[in-house]
Amino acid sequence: MSTTVEPLPESAPNVSRRLSVSFSKEISTEITDDLAAEFEDFEDDPVPTTEGMAVEKGSISDKISEKSIYYKGIVITTIAVTKVENGKVRFNEHNGNNLKGVFLKDICMISNPNKVPIGKRDFEATLVEPKEARAIIKRGYGNENSEYDKEEDAIPLFIFHGFKNEPSFCLAYPYHNFKAHMKYYPVPVLCAQEAKAKGMFTGYLDDQKSISKSAGDALSALVGAIPDHFFPKKSLLLDSMGNYDVFNGACANGTPEIEFENIYMVAADLPCDIFNKKPSESYLCRKTVSGNKAIKADNFWGMLKKDEHGNPVGKVYITHNDNDILNQESRLGKKGAGWVDGWCGNYYSSDAIREEFRLYIENIDVNDNEIIIEPDGQHVYNLEPWMIDIYEATATGGYLYYE
Repeated sequence: MSTTVEPLPESAPNVSRRLSVSFSKEISTEITDDLAAEFEDFEDDPVPTTEGMAVEKGSISDKISEKSIYYKGIVITTIAVTKVENGKVRFNEHNGNNLKGVFLKDICMISNPNKVPIGKRDFEATLVEPKEARAIIKRGYGNENSEYDKEEDAIPLFIFHGFKNEPSFCLAYPYHNFKAHMKYYPVPVLCAQEAKAKGMFTGYLDDQKSISKSAGDALSALVGAIPDHFFPKKSLLLDSMGNYDVFNGACANGTPEIEFENIYMVAADLPCDIFNKKPSESYLCRKTVSGNKAIKADNFWGMLKKDEHGNPVGKVYITHNDNDILNQESRLGKKGAGWVDGWCGNYYSSDAIREEFRLYIENIDVNDNEIIIEPDGQHVYNLEPWMIDIYEATATGGYLYYE
């Protein structure tokens, strides 16, 4: 793959760049083999059968409803946990969120997925102190129990999925696409199942209505669990409604007290004008949740780590996909930042973006990349191999270009 990073002059225009990634036959074969059937049918007593939860081509929802979960890597959760013995804790997806986040590893579903619905399942895991979590993360993903030393410590990439963020869903993604030699180590953020409504559409709307407080509380809980002296370098990946949760929830009443070198906004279900000079504040509904875009943008921007001169050390990377059928035409995940819905036509203009943001926002067009995790909606692609290549190529805050 030919993806590289080369910083551009500060005067370089912020244009939407198309990143087209192709894989060799060998890599494609390896990925296909990894996506083979890793799930076993359950008898009455569940047995953990998967590590990293690779998924076959098709809907994640279809594949996890009757499957067990065993995840070896480090996660961080705000779900209330109960200590049992030998450093183990147990929790239920419906326990509710705690005021303090904790690190966990070796997460095992102990409910029978054939009998217990998603959102109400029990899990057991090993509690991990922040210092130990850092030691594990720096070795690289897949080397959790190894003495292998990387030339450079891996950087934690905290992944906030948003909608359906409970373990049954968010541990079903193919984290195994991260490799030990890579710059980033994925750290899923697990939250309790909050939405009361059932069904995809009504559940999504119910989650949106409830996030204003819960997302703020969840991110606040994570702040105390991620000490800067243990994790001075870290980045944030917001996927789908995770963007909505953090922007409209955690950033509603101020800047969360945590900084990230890079923030990745993937398939964001947010209006494409949130970083514009004059964002629209006209709403048919949900103004109490979605309004005050400029203030929230300032608060969101405050999470981007700054250097001694007050300039961001990294960037906000926004992926957009015209084939995404779950994002509307006016959303970031569809068009990217700087898209203008005008009376005289719709168009992209970097000049529409606020000047203080402009050099530190990069749109990444992913239209031409194959989505195998959930191809029908073209919306879930945050952990596709080519997407991980994008994270790796931008880990130092550079601009993307392709040959």
